[in-house]
Amino acid sequence: MAQKSAESWSIMQSLLFFILFFLQTSCARTHFVLISAPGSGKGTFSQYCVRTYGYVQICPGDIFRDHIRAKTPLGCRIKPIVERGEYIDEEIVFEVMSAKLTEALEAGHSLIIDGFPRTNDSFDFLERYFYEHAHDDTIIFLQFLVPDEICVQRIANRLICPSCATVFSARSFAPHDDPICSYCGDQLSMRLGDSADIARSRVLHFHKDVEPLMDRAAEHYRVCKISTECTYEELTNVYDALINA
Repeated sequence: MAQKSAESWSIMQSLLFFILFFLQTSCARTHFVLISAPGSGKGTFSQYCVRTYGYVQICPGDIFRDHIRAKTPLGCRIKPIVERGEYIDEEIVFEVMSAKLTEALEAGHSLIIDGFPRTNDSFDFLERYFYEHAHDDTIIFLQFLVPDEICVQRIANRLICPSCATVFSARSFAPHDDPICSYCGDQLSMRLGDSADIARSRVLHFHKDVEPLMDRAAEHYRVCKISTECTYEELTNVYDALINA
């Protein structure tokens, strides 16, 4: 067991040195695009970067849920679509993403883009946006590597804070505990659709339709893949190296 732990830490150290070397010429704060399976650790990475480094996370799903909750004209328009489990028209997604990205960049924020792109058309949109706003050299496409069944288990046990969007595991609470967010004190709940069967379907969809976008990304952008099968402390060391290099 001790030998395995030592080997894991040795691999992690090698990854740290690789990241430092890989990014040593980068001066500007990096923007991240997460192309990664659901339950792979995207939320953990995003929350750490938001709280530690002041990043802004931009996720189309979160944006649309906020519009629906606030009953905005857009929210009223897309609510029936979401309730039917259908995809929102990509032109609407592009319009919302363009406005959100521009707002964040003009305010000087560093970005984490999560849940986008998902298709070749949305990749084309993002590629054009980066080029037109001269951000090609500040982008890293990031993928977290973890076995599919672990992704499924994480999703099936996931609790979300509706106020600050922090993700928790139901396994961290005793059976009769009231799951409360340790950051803002709000009641935690499961997202609709976070069942094991749906999670498996979403992971398969990722591998079939979304993961190939990493090959496209590697043609023009920096790409980094990180295993999340390690301790949280080891992960945050990798995150720090990735951001501060």
